[in-house]
Amino acid sequence: MNGCRVQILLFGLVLAVAGLSGCGAGSGGQQLPPIPGTEVTNIRADVDANGIYLTWDASADQWAVGYVVYWSEDGGDTYDIGTDVSSALTYTFSGADFVFGRAYVFKITAANSLGGESAGAATPAEATGIQCSLSGTDLILSWSGSGSSYIASYSDDGGANFVGETLGSSATDATLTGILYGVDYIFKVVSIKVVDEGTGDKNRSAGALTPIDVQGFGASPDDERIDLYWDASTSADLDNYKRYVRMAISPTFDAGTNIDKDVTLAAVGVPEDTVGTLVNGTSYTVKVVSVDEDNNESLGRWMTRIPTPAIDNTPPYFPVGSVIEATPGPRRVRIHDWTPATDNVGISYYEIRRGTLAGSLPMWMLDVSAPLTFTDTGADIGGLTNGTEYTYTVWAVDVKNNHSSATLTGLPLNNYSGDNPIS
Repeated sequence: MNGCRVQILLFGLVLAVAGLSGCGAGSGGQQLPPIPGTEVTNIRADVDANGIYLTWDASADQWAVGYVVYWSEDGGDTYDIGTDVSSALTYTFSGADFVFGRAYVFKITAANSLGGESAGAATPAEATGIQCSLSGTDLILSWSGSGSSYIASYSDDGGANFVGETLGSSATDATLTGILYGVDYIFKVVSIKVVDEGTGDKNRSAGALTPIDVQGFGASPDDERIDLYWDASTSADLDNYKRYVRMAISPTFDAGTNIDKDVTLAAVGVPEDTVGTLVNGTSYTVKVVSVDEDNNESLGRWMTRIPTPAIDNTPPYFPVGSVIEATPGPRRVRIHDWTPATDNVGISYYEIRRGTLAGSLPMWMLDVSAPLTFTDTGADIGGLTNGTEYTYTVWAVDVKNNHSSATLTGLPLNNYSGDNPIS
């Protein structure tokens, strides 16, 4: 046994013992298993509303007797402590750690009989920034990512089943057919990473998912604006909403406007967001999408509306008991201190008209020129004829051009001054 070394595993430590003889490979000694040098291949991850299901091909390393599965929520920067699955070639990730719609990266290591592990093979990072554009029944998905290729599919049952798998037409987009507006879809983009082109080894992610659409969406047109309202998306990792607008003559939406998801959602029928500065009589399509933390967007809800001035036939009025004061002067009169009028929408300005009385009949002899307008409650009117009796009418005009009137008669040069109530 002279000149021999034996490694003994004691409480997880390898001790070197020297001075033993007769323990070489030719003397009945045993070689300890090295760390596996060959990784698992062809990792495939599939997702539904209940979990993520992993399968893989076994490591070809003769010392690989088991596998450990790790998961990451930050793209593979950090992993959990790992789950020993023994020699199984499948694993289901579910329970409290699983959140439907969240992006995960999985790493699988090959382990020897003493617990030594390989570096591990991982699923590729998920695509991000998914956007949906529907044209007829064709849906164009676009995204960003570093995969070798991608597969897109959709679910119309809340994520229980994904169908219509379509190979991406390029590295960053795919077209799905037969998509109908008004159906609650979830779209999935699976990343595929080629590990070895010679052997065909490639790993497949579970898939990036678009968030769940808002519900109860509505759009109410008004004067130069469209008011939007909706019920919140139920996506777990919702980050915000985004609103898009396009005119009927335009084939594309604008760049979009972010809407804070933390705003208190109002009851249906109460505006949650307003698209303003629009042109009355012009057709607009407005869309609201849900956006998750990876900037993936839902298909969205949209409506076409035409902003229209609100119908307002209610004229403004002066409160009962209101007065108009008139102070005459040389060739002029001061109309002043009338009580402000009230309106259901808002007062825009006041008009003052003047005329003359002939005989016992009130005959309006309105000025040929446009009436004077004032935004305050007082005005000087000149250019009068001394000794002539005039009538004065003050009109309140609201923002919808509805008029309300009150009258006052005064004699400019007879030192007339008085309060005439309005009834």
